[in-house]
Amino acid sequence: MKKVLKILLATMLVAITAVAFVGCDNGANAGGEKGLLIKKIDGVYTIYDYVEVEGETTLDIGKVLEAKGLKDVEYIIKEGAFEGNTSLTKITVSDKAIEIGSGAFKDMTALQILEVPFVGKTAVADAFYKQTPETVGKSVDRERTMAHFFGNTIYDDGSKVTINYGAGDAICFLPASFKQIVINASADYSIPMYAFNGASNLTNITINGAKAIGEGAFKGCVNVKEITIPASVTTIYKNAFDGCTKLENVYVSSNVTIMDGAFNGCLKVKYFGEKIDNPVNFTIDLANVLSAGKNAFNFGKETYQVINNNNSIDLEGAFGETKRA
Repeated sequence: MKKVLKILLATMLVAITAVAFVGCDNGANAGGEKGLLIKKIDGVYTIYDYVEVEGETTLDIGKVLEAKGLKDVEYIIKEGAFEGNTSLTKITVSDKAIEIGSGAFKDMTALQILEVPFVGKTAVADAFYKQTPETVGKSVDRERTMAHFFGNTIYDDGSKVTINYGAGDAICFLPASFKQIVINASADYSIPMYAFNGASNLTNITINGAKAIGEGAFKGCVNVKEITIPASVTTIYKNAFDGCTKLENVYVSSNVTIMDGAFNGCLKVKYFGEKIDNPVNFTIDLANVLSAGKNAFNFGKETYQVINNNNSIDLEGAFGETKRA
């Protein structure tokens, strides 16, 4: 009798283990839940994982949280939360994010577009050297750059990129597919200094809402051909787009102060000014420029027609060696 009971117990144990295994199969977590996984950790809503959903290629975190009854709830994204995902091509991080963990998007082999409300770990970071005192929660060095998002773990199909943050280099590995960053910033946010310095993989940059573009923020983004500076931006700090050698069109929407060397070495610029249909090549329209620092427009060897210099900008200083008609 005891032998029979032992056999029955063993059989039941095997059956339970098999059921548990099936329940965790197909990419689901231990509870069988798929998609965006969030829970409170130390009193803060935390996105800790994403389990692939068949056919889902884009993820809008704000909309998902709202569907879960968490509208307007602040949250953080845990370190490595999306690590290893192979299905998502676009992620939109909503403006309720207060912190993004290191390597949150590493080893995402299909990712093409990332939309974020800030760059780096938190929205608190300097736009220029020692802009603000050291404070708790302020992102510094690597933490305030694109490298923070992707981590430095080597993986297949990962593209090595070096981001120079001013005091050193941050090595990161990006999905070979990743080409576009969208910054949906708050009205008082400044894109941090050197946030994308050396991000040669980027071909498209969209800026929405920011008040300033930090020192060297997009320096060396050599594959970006066009940039629109939104009306919200009042200051473009020094060397912000220095060395963007394929940049052809720069659209400026409203009055902006441009610091030293902001577009220095942008050798292929054809048009700078308010966005219009069929702009004339090699024309620089300064109607929306309040002031321009030394070598702000030190472009290539072409001869440029400068119009609407309403604020009596020192053209010789601003254009350096660039010829003017």
